[in-house]
Amino acid sequence: LRLASARSVVAVGETGLDYFYSPDNKSTQHQAFVSHIQVARQLAKPLIVHTREARSDTISLLHSERAVDCGGVLHCFTEDW
Repeated sequence: LRLASARSVVAVGETGLDYFYSPDNKSTQHQAFVSHIQVARQLAKPLIVHTREARSDTISLLHSERAVDCGGVLHCFTEDW
């Protein structure tokens, strides 16, 4: 939180879920992603989100953690609409 609150930090990320290469550590990925969303919301900084082979979990966590409050960009989204 201290580092992310620096004026030179304009966004939180890259963060997200990637099950393509690392499907065995989903729980760790979820915990880190939730933490990053919370920091972004607290600091009102946008998220830079990477998601791969994890569409439903990514969207679910973005909704449940109210990422809409801070906004952001999906820079890697290998899914459809």
